[in-house]
Amino acid sequence: MKTWADQAGTRTRIRLAVASEVALAAVTASTVFGMSRLFADGSFLVPLLAIALSGHLLAALVRRREISALPSALIAVAGGFVALTWIQHIHTTFLGLPTHASLTAATTDLTDAWHQFSQVVAPAPVSPGFVAAAAIAIWWVAWFADWAAFRLGTAIEATLPAASLFLFASMLGAPRHRVDATVAFAAAVLAFVLFHTTQRRTTHRTHVGGAADAGSRSLVTTGATLAGLAVLGGLAFGPLVPGARSAPLADWRGDREHPSTRVTVSPLVDIRKRLVDQSDVEVFTVTSTRRAYWRLTSLGSFDGTVWSSGGSFARASGSLPGGDTAPNARTVVQDFQIIGLSAIWLPAAFSPTRITAPGTKVRWDAESSTLIVDSGAATSDESTYQVTSEVPTLSQPQLDRPSGPVPSGIRDRYLQMPASFPGNVRDLARQITRGGTNTYQRARLLQDYFRDNFTYDLGDTPPGHSDQAIEEFLTSRRGYCEQFAGTFAAMARSVGIPARVAVGFTPGDTDPSSPDTYIVRGKHAHAWPEVWIAGAGWVAFEPTPGRGIPGAQSYTGVPEQQAASTPTPVTASTTAPAGVATSAPHRAPVTERPSSSGGRNASGGQGGRPSLPVRALEVVLALVLLVAAWIGGLAARRALRRGQRRRRARTARQRVQVAWVEGAEAVADLGPRLSPAETEREFAQRSRVLVGPAGEPLERLAELASAVQWSAGAVDDASVSEADHLRDDVTAHVRDQLGPRQKARRIVDPRRRGT
Repeated sequence: MKTWADQAGTRTRIRLAVASEVALAAVTASTVFGMSRLFADGSFLVPLLAIALSGHLLAALVRRREISALPSALIAVAGGFVALTWIQHIHTTFLGLPTHASLTAATTDLTDAWHQFSQVVAPAPVSPGFVAAAAIAIWWVAWFADWAAFRLGTAIEATLPAASLFLFASMLGAPRHRVDATVAFAAAVLAFVLFHTTQRRTTHRTHVGGAADAGSRSLVTTGATLAGLAVLGGLAFGPLVPGARSAPLADWRGDREHPSTRVTVSPLVDIRKRLVDQSDVEVFTVTSTRRAYWRLTSLGSFDGTVWSSGGSFARASGSLPGGDTAPNARTVVQDFQIIGLSAIWLPAAFSPTRITAPGTKVRWDAESSTLIVDSGAATSDESTYQVTSEVPTLSQPQLDRPSGPVPSGIRDRYLQMPASFPGNVRDLARQITRGGTNTYQRARLLQDYFRDNFTYDLGDTPPGHSDQAIEEFLTSRRGYCEQFAGTFAAMARSVGIPARVAVGFTPGDTDPSSPDTYIVRGKHAHAWPEVWIAGAGWVAFEPTPGRGIPGAQSYTGVPEQQAASTPTPVTASTTAPAGVATSAPHRAPVTERPSSSGGRNASGGQGGRPSLPVRALEVVLALVLLVAAWIGGLAARRALRRGQRRRRARTARQRVQVAWVEGAEAVADLGPRLSPAETEREFAQRSRVLVGPAGEPLERLAELASAVQWSAGAVDDASVSEADHLRDDVTAHVRDQLGPRQKARRIVDPRRRGT
């Protein structure tokens, strides 16, 4: 029958076990919070915290059911898939269970994340792919931590996966929340180590009832006080340490000569000024093997007021990785000389694949196919460079096919619309495109609606592309390229067509002395929409009357056109795809909303995306380094423990006891482990059959250790020397009997304490 003291000790151990589990879950939760430095907003927090909590709960349940290793691993895989499906693709389940559609959706998300990873700089958009990848990492962090902490009984190793993930977020993350995240993670780790250590000591030592309870309370109280003081001290004095805010000694994150972000006005804002006030200003000259629209950038974000962009720009020289390459593309080489662009962009035909710019530092954003000068230059004026582009050669039959699936990375960004977008504008877009059976036909119908029913008018049209400007434009049916492109893209998105606004210049005036050289002036500034079509990528359309994309007549139905010397109102009619109606009813204006035409474009400092073999090699090398660090850390810890134990053995009696402990630890590699309930001789006799040749020296070492322990006389140096020799014999015999698998486990098992 248990006494009151026994019951009190049991309650203490249960409370400490629960506290250890909660503290370990807090370590994982603080790791999730540390990821706030990676993402643009906090919408990832709830899903990832749910993953962390469910991972720890399922791991604890499996452990308490005493399920063995292999079934536990299978449960971990299945549970992770179910949890990921529930937080991201619950609509693909059947009665709550994942289906093949769930697997397809998860695979698509992860593939998108793989392609986007090297193209973004934190804080990155909260895309499904990034959330899925982070969820998988958090799930395995929770399971490994539980396994290491409560099955292997190791505290430090249990925090290593979370620490690695936290370090990853710190290395790639933005500066925000740096102190908060670090303090939260440090506090959680200290709390877990404290509770776990106290639990282990309470479980493996014999106490007398209340003494165990009092001892654990004292240890927890003292440890918590010291941990709290350490965290507060680091928070208060860490930033005051000399050099704390200095540049890093090794700049592993890439170029940090200049700020990692910069803000500039959207080029869409400059169009009217160029067209009116600077129409004759020479912006740049370009010698090209083909006429094209000289594209500056694309604007992919629309908040109901502003079309803007926020790219992630990497240093670029030579080949430009990850750009859009359409089928049947034609290589076009262009030599630019920028004269009066007065902006950071470097024009190029869509889509650039290579750049040579002697004396000019260049940055590149693959997602928007945008080139800019480095942040050390205020503008690209006086830059001279050569760029090679793969210009798509498209035709109506190529595009006029059944619409394919839209990748989640495209869908999530380029179908994004503000909740305030007017419903009657959406209805109008549906009416215009209702005769189309695929993306191309609907985009063409929208293009032709503007060209057939609207007038190009620069003189009386105010700038802007907000909801109010869209409604005024649809009412007046007069405007210039800013309204045509912005309205087209917004209406296209409202009916499920991925779209963005491209900004740049039409081909320009041919230089009389050089037929392949074009003089581009302010009057050639232009904006046009781009639509994403499966199998073709981003495809330019031209809704602005009086303008026509070079080489695109086969699918737009519009011959090449550009601004005359003096902007004048122009109308134009085009031919739609066969059998598709182009008319739509006129729409009345609605309530006014404030408008704005600002915007921004940010650039960051992460490198471009390397090829798949290079990425695979990097992953392999990282894993090799991680394993090497793990093995080296374990070896160093064992050597440190062995050295400390031997130094503390100052008397001959203590040195013999140390030799016995090390011999017993070596035997544990073959299976037998010393139990606190048995004597040295009992352990040696039990182990002899299992350890083979090591059994005889082990028995002699056990007799010597037992005799020394209970002997009243002094222990001579001969006994110490004999004990050392016996320990070495036991260790050598054990090593000779170990197979390859046992040797590998001997190296990587953190539970092993011997040499």
